Amino acid sequence: MLLKIRRSKRFKKNAKRVDKEVISILRTKLEIFVKNPFHPSLGTKKIKHSDRIYELRINRDIRVTWQYDKENEDTIILRNIGYHDKTIKNP
Repeated sequence: MLLKIRRSKRFKKNAKRVDKEVISILRTKLEIFVKNPFHPSLGTKKIKHSDRIYELRINRDIRVTWQYDKENEDTIILRNIGYHDKTIKNP
């Protein structure tokens, strides 16, 4: 079963700020992600001090934060995208 993806307002806003190359990589990673969010190539891990928020590695510098939808476990909410430190501090 493939996961469904929703994007938060913040994710949509910040996605407009990253360059086209990052968006291209993101699309490729999301194809893997919907099949297996913990695939080793994604570098998925839980964010410290958070019960439900995870990070996904786009490249060396860029991260996406996400969580499972509380009401629908087969839906993922993309919360934020941006440079590692800034994105992880405000997932």
